[in-house]
Amino acid sequence: AGAAEGIWGAGVSPNGARIIEAALVLHPTASRPLVDSLVALPVPDLVSLATNPWGSRSVLEPLLSGPDDLVWAKQRIFSLFKGKWCALAVDRFGTWAVQKAFAAVDAKRKALMADELVRGERALAGAPSGRHVLRATRLDHFKHQRDSWVASFAKETRKAQAMGDLL
Repeated sequence: AGAAEGIWGAGVSPNGARIIEAALVLHPTASRPLVDSLVALPVPDLVSLATNPWGSRSVLEPLLSGPDDLVWAKQRIFSLFKGKWCALAVDRFGTWAVQKAFAAVDAKRKALMADELVRGERALAGAPSGRHVLRATRLDHFKHQRDSWVASFAKETRKAQAMGDLL
């Protein structure tokens, strides 16, 4: 029982997590109170939620991969996890939240996350889940050709926005 346990330390109810997951697919105005309460959680509680199998899979991941109307919440969670990315990346369940957060943000925020991950690269390389994050973020490319890395993710962001505009 560590300090990061927070209110979720006793466990996350699978049924409750699935209800939250279902509520997150509602229209953004209907799910707004729920999203507001999730992003208002203290950082230790969010970290605990991210490292819990039900919390990660059924609460944070749907929020991070949710509609563009929730970009403000994604950015808020991203900022709250600053300084925690490496710890989450080496966790068996936290790694999925890291990868979803990375996919949900723009190239500038991706670079901020990559900067933090580079500092913990040794720990990431030593854990199976950390190695997944290294591949998903293309951290080796970031270290050796940062400008090319940023340009590639900026291009992907522009493509995604163009496709979103078409739909």
